[in-house]
Amino acid sequence: MKDRETYNETRAISNYEKMLLWAIENDVKKEDLVVACKIFFSGVWGPKVVE
Repeated sequence: MKDRETYNETRAISNYEKMLLWAIENDVKKEDLVVACKIFFSGVWGPKVVE
C-alpha cells in the first residue's frame, strides 16, 4: 500500500509541474494562476487529470 501512496504523490507532483510549465509557456500572470490551474485541470487547454 505504501508503494501506491508514493506513486500517487509522485503522479500528483508531476501533474502540477506540467501545469506550472504550461502556465509559464503561456505567459500566465501570477494573479491569474488560480484560474489557469482550474482551466488546465478541467482539460480545456491542458491535459485532463483523472484522479
